[in-house]
Amino acid sequence: METETDKIIMPEAVELQIGGIKFQIRPFVLRDRIKVIRVLSDIIKDCNVVDGVSEKEILHAVISVGGERIIEIYEIVLKKEVKWLEENIILKDEFNILKTIVEVNDIPFLLKEIKRLRDQSQVKTA
Repeated sequence: METETDKIIMPEAVELQIGGIKFQIRPFVLRDRIKVIRVLSDIIKDCNVVDGVSEKEILHAVISVGGERIIEIYEIVLKKEVKWLEENIILKDEFNILKTIVEVNDIPFLLKEIKRLRDQSQVKTA
């Protein structure tokens, strides 16, 4: 039985229509979360984000630097091949997809935690 707390902790899916197909953007399950974390971790590494930046600034850096890597996240979330995504996602759709993924999965928090873990592992190996 789902409680109000469950809804806060695990937000409901959000439905979007893209290229004439309805998609539900859901919170990441473990399988997808691991794939997304790998992509985000690589993007954060490429961003060379400095300490003390806000979650919003990290998200902005990821979007700016991530470029083509973000399509990998769309592929995971929408479960469509890159070719289909490239041929069917218009700019308005892309903003809606990204905004929804960020909201449903609290991506700013996830990015901050990935960065924190990366920083901790670098200190231990240094």
